Amino acid sequence: MPNRIGLGSQSPNQREALTAVSSISGNAEYVYSTDHALDVNVTIASGLPSTFKAGQTSVGVAAAPISSNTLSVGVIIQALSTNTASIFIGPSGVTTSTGFELQPGQATSIAITNTNVIYAISGSASQGLCYIGS
Repeated sequence: MPNRIGLGSQSPNQREALTAVSSISGNAEYVYSTDHALDVNVTIASGLPSTFKAGQTSVGVAAAPISSNTLSVGVIIQALSTNTASIFIGPSGVTTSTGFELQPGQATSIAITNTNVIYAISGSASQGLCYIGS
């Protein structure tokens, strides 16, 4: 059964800011505008993963991928707090000038399906990062 969503106020001289209808079919929710101001299609996950993966890896002065881990949701990557230098992450070819910087102890999350698409590099040898994902 559709759910009606309305935001804003309406007076004789003013239209609602947003009027939409929401319906769920299988694993997808469809939201469509009744006045053509909104067009959204959202896929709803059918359930949470029952397992997760975690590990640590050494990072050096040459960019290298994180070992392969198949994921369904994504991963959190954290630079080890004992690092003496920043780690930079990104796609293949990442450098200390182009990567996303993680200072010691900092973390970020990435919605991906495999950790092996993330490359890491540091300006100093023997740095480390850890990851957890599902």
